[in-house]
Amino acid sequence: MIPTGSYWLDEQLGGGWPAGKVSEIYGDPGAGTTTLALHALAEATHWGPCLYLEWGNSFDYHYAADMGVDLTNLIVATDLSILRIMNDSMPLVVIDQPWVPPGLIPENQTVLLVSQKSSHVKTATVRVRLREDGVWHGGQTVSVQITQNGDNPVPLGYGHLDLHYGKGFSRVEEVLALSLDRGILQRRGTHYFLAEMHVASSWEKVVRRMQDNPDGLIDLEQRLRNLALDTLALKRMMEVDSREPSTLPLSQT
Repeated sequence: MIPTGSYWLDEQLGGGWPAGKVSEIYGDPGAGTTTLALHALAEATHWGPCLYLEWGNSFDYHYAADMGVDLTNLIVATDLSILRIMNDSMPLVVIDQPWVPPGLIPENQTVLLVSQKSSHVKTATVRVRLREDGVWHGGQTVSVQITQNGDNPVPLGYGHLDLHYGKGFSRVEEVLALSLDRGILQRRGTHYFLAEMHVASSWEKVVRRMQDNPDGLIDLEQRLRNLALDTLALKRMMEVDSREPSTLPLSQT
């Protein structure tokens, strides 16, 4: 799987964009669809050469580099015919075009389709819809709806992510917010604690500390995963208990 750049979305999708499958990101212009694709490329271009098929020669190389994309491992093209001759071992192919003939979409390869409307391509196993949901100083809030995950066509997840202009989605802030919401990180007044260890005296300082401490972020992510596994195990136990027949003694009256 290829990480999406969003911890919440990775969690919802079971780890990220599925390898060897077609996934689709769609939404209105400015909603962050291209940014989300660049987050995936930032990961995939460190594994090998990737392809980005764009529309209208509008690819922003500076923004891509700021997002962490390795431009030396990125091929940018506009001609769809390149799909007929490309190397099928590429870690990721992003197709950011309004329409792609279904027959040209690579098979058995990790593909991200980016568009304003769902293409309804039958081979897509994951579909994610983005919408702008408010603007704030330095960025905007984006609503994220998973409209398909695997073979299940019903909406499976809905959430909100912060998109920072020029920087993209902040995985650090997501992990911290989820940790606070799920009780792993505690707030006491203006101070934040992890267990009994003081982390920082304001939210901004907590974010900066985690940005400068990758090992600390990895630890928080692992705590979130462990909590999710514990919650899932408890849920399954309760489901089993609810199906078992009652063991209460019969009335003797």
